[in-house]
This record gives sequence, structure tokens and C-alpha cells, in this order.
Amino acid sequence: MSATPPLTSTARYRPATTLASVVVVLLGLNMLASLLGIASDFVQVDLARDGVVFGEGAADAPFDTREIVILLIALFELLVFVPTVVIFCVWMYRAHKNLVALGNPRQHLEHPPGWAVGSFFVPIINLFVPYRAAREIWAKSDPEVTTFDTPFARYALSAPSVLKLWWGFWVASNILNNVSFRLSWSGEGVAAATASAWVDLFANILEIPAALFAIAVVRGVVERQERRARLVNYVDNVPPPPPIFSPQTVPSPFDAGYAARPPHGPGPNT
Repeated sequence: MSATPPLTSTARYRPATTLASVVVVLLGLNMLASLLGIASDFVQVDLARDGVVFGEGAADAPFDTREIVILLIALFELLVFVPTVVIFCVWMYRAHKNLVALGNPRQHLEHPPGWAVGSFFVPIINLFVPYRAAREIWAKSDPEVTTFDTPFARYALSAPSVLKLWWGFWVASNILNNVSFRLSWSGEGVAAATASAWVDLFANILEIPAALFAIAVVRGVVERQERRARLVNYVDNVPPPPPIFSPQTVPSPFDAGYAARPPHGPGPNT
């Protein structure tokens, strides 16, 4: 189906396929980290049953090998999580910035690329603004829809189920992670450690489908943008030519239809 009217852009499209491939690999590693995290949570529950709180043993107490397992898993989770956040944000910035290159007028975009990414790190706002930015990326990368130029278009953007599921699982897992962290630092000993481990276990379970749906979203956006880019007519941003001023002509007495006009200023008889 050809786009009508044709899409045009002066900005050049930059494919995000390589970034997307890296994000998919990292999200796969995050699923592995979540599985290991579940195992780590069971180990922490087992420690708590023995009256041991991870990281709070006496200085002269022997170091439990189970604590070494927990520490190594936590280190692996950190080494996977940090680059995933960085590369995912870079990919999302590129995908959003491509919207102009895909024929969407800049003034019709609800979010600038920087805010689409930066909103992830602002409390409260990160519960809904990143989702709206991702929804905008998905909708305005559609190769079948050429324009969103109505005043209320941004409120009518479609979002597929996979996008909603990703966001739902991601928000839920983050809320549980926050609760688990607060419990672990509450200073209430074995009871708090046990509760923290169980809450973290459910957070890790939710992170697995969140990563799966995130992979589907990333792949879907890249596929839609590649298809739409093939429909865009890219033109050079050439400045308009300078205005041409025609010279003023002075009427001549010999021109046809010329009527002599009285001289300017007062006449001799005035």
C-alpha cells in the first residue's frame, strides 16, 4: 500500500537495527539474570531460616558459602542491568529522533527525543510519560499512516497489546523491586530479610515477561521504521532563493498615455 500523500523529509533516516540487536541480546541476558535472581532469593530465604541475614553477620562469624552465591549473582545482575539501561535509552532516543526523518512534522510530536528518554529517571513521571513516548514511536512509525496533523491526534495514537503488556509488567516489577529494597534496609532483622527476599522473587518473575515483551516492542518498532523509511522522499534542505526586485521605471513624455503632471511645490502664481 503506497502512502498518500507522499512522505517527505529533509532529515535523514538513521537505521537503529544494530542498536536494536544489542538491546535484544542484553534483554535476553536480563532474563537469565532474573532466573538467577529467583535462585538467589530462595537462597536468602534459606539463610533467614537459619537466622542469618545476608551482609549482617558478625565480624568473627564464618562466611557462609551461600552468601558468596548471592553476592556473585547480584554482581552479574548489576553488570547486565547497567549496559541494558544505557543501550536501551540510546536506542529509544534514536528511534524517536527518526520520527522526523520518517515524515512526521516536528511540531506534531508530543515529546522531544531527550524527554522521551529522560522521563524514565523522573519519579512519578516515569510511571506514564515513557509509555506515552513509546506509544508515539510505535504509532508514528506506521508505514500505513502518513499524517497525524489533527489537533487531537496525539490522544488517538494506537498502542498494541504487546506495548501495554511490556509496560504493565515493567512497572509492576519496578514497584516490587522498590518495596524489596525498602524492606531490606528497614533494619528489622530476619523477618524483614525474609519478606524482602519473597517480594524480590516475585519482582524477578515479572521481569522475565517484561523483557520478552520489550524484545517484541523493539523488533516491532525497527521493522515498522524500516518499512516506512522506504516510502519517504528525502529532499535536500536548500534555502529559498533570494527575492528579485524589479527596477523602478520613470515615465517618459514619449510613452503612450502619458499625461503631463504639474510640477511639485507651489506654482509661480500661488
